[in-house]
Amino acid sequence: MKKILALLFILVSLPLHAGQVSVSAPKWWAEGNTTSVAFDLSAPTKYTFFTLDNPNRLVVDFRDARYTGNRNMPVAGHPLIKRIRGGVRKGGDYRVVLDLSGKVDASSFVSSQGKRVILELRGDHGAPILVRHEKPASKPAPAPQPVATRTPAPRSQAMASQPRLNTILRRPAISTGRDVVVVIDAGHGGHDIGAQGQHGTREKDVVLGISKRLANLINQEEGMRAVLTRDGDYFIKLRDRMRIARDAKADLFVSVHANGYKNGLAKGASIFILSPSGASSEAAKLLAEKENSAESIGNIELYDKDDDLKAVLIDLSQAAIIQESHDVAARVLNQMKGLGRIHMSSVQKAGFAVLKSPDVPSILVETAFITNPGEERKLRSASQQEEYARAILAGAREYFYSNPPRGTLIAEKVRHERSLAGIERDYSAIPES
Repeated sequence: MKKILALLFILVSLPLHAGQVSVSAPKWWAEGNTTSVAFDLSAPTKYTFFTLDNPNRLVVDFRDARYTGNRNMPVAGHPLIKRIRGGVRKGGDYRVVLDLSGKVDASSFVSSQGKRVILELRGDHGAPILVRHEKPASKPAPAPQPVATRTPAPRSQAMASQPRLNTILRRPAISTGRDVVVVIDAGHGGHDIGAQGQHGTREKDVVLGISKRLANLINQEEGMRAVLTRDGDYFIKLRDRMRIARDAKADLFVSVHANGYKNGLAKGASIFILSPSGASSEAAKLLAEKENSAESIGNIELYDKDDDLKAVLIDLSQAAIIQESHDVAARVLNQMKGLGRIHMSSVQKAGFAVLKSPDVPSILVETAFITNPGEERKLRSASQQEEYARAILAGAREYFYSNPPRGTLIAEKVRHERSLAGIERDYSAIPES
């Protein structure tokens, strides 16, 4: 009888256990004052969470679940999470407790068709992220060398002045002024992998590789400096990416992506700027948010302006920024044509959130289709990533030398070169006697 009862108990218990959802040990990453904690599930399930004080804790209950991680795990080196522990509750639920170092505001969402639960904890545990790739120390400009010339008997005033003109034209370029700042945004990251190729290539990985290469190339350019929104595999909210660009006082914002489509034959690059409708919605948002009353647009302070004047100023600023964005986008697109087929032959317009900064020219580059096997191979290739980066740099460089921002080293160089060109033109205009 005891054996029969034991067998019946096993038969009854097995389906319950087999039907439970497996919850993996959490992954976490910090972005400024927000820590994200992700739980991967074997299947979607209901969950609840709440916070407790004295001591500070976050409690997560998963319905009819079993935990596959360490049930008592100290966390070293994290500014907010001290320990993760858990246990089975009555009814087959599983409770995970995060012991915290301070109070937090918590929210949650699900991704991966309900198989990933992500909790966002906001607390004062770090400064906002601003990843900088510093330029190497520049070498001092060499002292001007005397120009060796042979001066024949002067046939004219112009010819007699030529050695002096050569000396003038060979002076070192002016080395004052700030660097132009290019903020490079590698799309996706962390739990957000982006599009995925047939061979498992993830968009978040390849665009980070391209972005890092682009940053290195920019930092080798005299008068240019790169700032990365992320330099590792973590997620940053879309509006935070835009905020990083404004905080860095960017002269250009470049968001790097790889396209994806259900048809594996789609291929080629595309460049996007903000659409007029996207600009209008952002202008409305800026006016509606009270905290923006003390902000500025470009070099114009808004705090002392009434709403009607603010609306006009924002519209004018956005119109100018969209025009500048189109200019740089067209130049980058032209450079991308040298790498192969272009998916969209003209600059496209869309309401992407990362393009909505009202005072920073912004473009989004879809480098290639990761869902096309041939282009997936290119995106995985280090040499091809370098080519994409060089094409973006060439377009951006061309834009800055055609439209140098005031007070920059590039503006000084352009002014100096134009002055020298004028001097040369004036000397050549002197008639021979």
